[in-house]
Amino acid sequence: MNKIIIFLDFDGVLCNSVKEAYLLARYAYYNTDVYHPINKTEFNTFKKYRYLITNSWQYYLLLSSIKNNTDIEDSFKKLNLIGQTQDTKSFNDIFLSKRKELMEKDFDFWNNLETPTSFLLKIKNHLNERMYAILSTKNKTSIIAKLRSWNIKINDNLIFGKEILNNTTKGEFINTYLSNNAITKAILVDDSYENLKTCNPLNTRVLLASWGYVSKERLGLTEEEILTILLEGDKQ
Repeated sequence: MNKIIIFLDFDGVLCNSVKEAYLLARYAYYNTDVYHPINKTEFNTFKKYRYLITNSWQYYLLLSSIKNNTDIEDSFKKLNLIGQTQDTKSFNDIFLSKRKELMEKDFDFWNNLETPTSFLLKIKNHLNERMYAILSTKNKTSIIAKLRSWNIKINDNLIFGKEILNNTTKGEFINTYLSNNAITKAILVDDSYENLKTCNPLNTRVLLASWGYVSKERLGLTEEEILTILLEGDKQ
């Protein structure tokens, strides 16, 4: 029986997804067609501050901060303290609806917006050796569609998206999962320090990735360092 479950974040850790997020966010915020060319200056700023995002509705806050040309991180954090509003909820509905529409009507375009990270390509052949799961604020349907297009096999029942996370932190979700299953330990690989610090260190080993959308202020582990830890088996 597996005594350790390994939760992998999706966006950033397994998937280069910032282009898709930018086009959908721009559409939901400005009503700019997703096929319209990227504004490179805005996109580069969006990518630079992507590490602030833990949920798709927060892209509204990021674009608002970029638009107002203020101290972007400070502005984002102040807006984030307010929490969700009717504007962010409406934005998020449009964001998710457009993603669903692209998946159904122009899958190739949507699919080509995202690519697997080099970490995923390195670990893909080891995914059947241990109990791997995906824990993400991205919706499960799009995660499954993306993995299948890349021929990556992870049990659908071990893919946990925004539908199940809802307003629960990753740490809270892991605690509940461990309590309800015959598993005593977990590992979480994430590029968000905010997600990692919600975890209980007694039952969850946290590994901050140095790639993806991690703040430059945080010193994460390299792909090779994390791979070595994950492939150790049950030595932890």
